[in-house]
Amino acid sequence: MEISCIICAYNEGERILEVLNVVKEIALLDEIIVVNDGSTDNTKEILSKIDRIKLIDLEKNMGKGDAMQTGIQNSNGEIILFLDADLKGLTKRHIEDLLEPIIRREVDMTLSFRDNSGEPLFGIDIFSGERVLRREILEKIDLRGTRYGAEAAINKFIVENGYGWKSIKCRGLKISLRTWLSGPF
Repeated sequence: MEISCIICAYNEGERILEVLNVVKEIALLDEIIVVNDGSTDNTKEILSKIDRIKLIDLEKNMGKGDAMQTGIQNSNGEIILFLDADLKGLTKRHIEDLLEPIIRREVDMTLSFRDNSGEPLFGIDIFSGERVLRREILEKIDLRGTRYGAEAAINKFIVENGYGWKSIKCRGLKISLRTWLSGPF
């Protein structure tokens, strides 16, 4: 069973290496795809020097949904792991905990519950970018045009169609709120 990791990045030159250094240690991953979503900082230059990743460079910022869709279309995995590019405190254990229930077919989607996620809505961190799904489910969802509502679109599809999901507490994992608050919405 092939597993693809997709990381979408917009102006994450200062932060993405912390995530990639952990991701590259995960033996379960067959491919690591980074979609540079029209960054105007040094993200592209940094990524072009990293081995063992497939870099997809979008000329202009299309928004996270389009970047995610591009990553899916250019991936080979039967299982897709999405990670945000600006995570702090990511560990191998976090990734393995997200992957295991999908590999064992216990649920259809896992998503992280980070230390700074806030209160979950119906048990889901609706903004979590760290999630794992099988390709067969993702192919039923069109994320183009959702911009930064991509995670909400996935959540809505999962809930409305009766798929099983599990929130995974990822202690020590945080997202850079500075990046999130200044993103292109």
